[in-house]
Amino acid sequence: MDRLHCLPGFLGKTFQKISMLSARHRFKADMRDLQKQVQDNKLPEFLESVPFWKPHLWTNRYLSISLDMNNCYNLATNRRDSTWLVPGCIHAPRKIGAPPSPEADDTRMDNRAYRDFICKGVRLDKLRALGSSFTGCSAGEHPVALFIKPKKSLEDKENDFHWFAPRVVHHDTHIEEVIWVHKAGIRRDAQEVPRSADGLYDIFAEASRRGYTDFVGFYAVPDSIQKERHALWYLGL
Repeated sequence: MDRLHCLPGFLGKTFQKISMLSARHRFKADMRDLQKQVQDNKLPEFLESVPFWKPHLWTNRYLSISLDMNNCYNLATNRRDSTWLVPGCIHAPRKIGAPPSPEADDTRMDNRAYRDFICKGVRLDKLRALGSSFTGCSAGEHPVALFIKPKKSLEDKENDFHWFAPRVVHHDTHIEEVIWVHKAGIRRDAQEVPRSADGLYDIFAEASRRGYTDFVGFYAVPDSIQKERHALWYLGL
């Protein structure tokens, strides 16, 4: 998919749209398969690492005392520590609440440079690239999806990234459903992704609606970088 960004103008945008449509179709097919696996109680191993959906842990009301500086990357990597995470910052932590380093100034980057910068940070954080399908996720990791909002012109102020992540809805020890969620910036509540007419979660439609039209791919987040899974959730908070 990276090679699409080397194509000029209209041709590059056309292939990018085709790629998005193809990835969206694959995602929905994978979600149908996953739903059936959940219904038949034949769960893929990676579901053991998908966090439970606890929306109250990701709301301003719950976090108002500590100030909610958690963004979509915090949610995707399950690190509720108000660090305003940018890809690369798990590998090289910065002061809590501090802005990204000057080299991350997206006002000085074109779309290709910004995409390369974000992907480099993701690799440094040890997220494993899965390509256009989350089904390659293994035991001990959970999948997430990365999109980028490209500049329409060099005069635009900035690019932006956005992450979507699955969560498990459960009753006691029984998994009822796997949903997809996101968090649209700091000081905003995490929320479920809207479903499309077919009843499936549609992260691609939601990303496009918000201007994130460049699908980078799915990634696997290893359990080793999750902070919440073994801390608060099993205490029932």
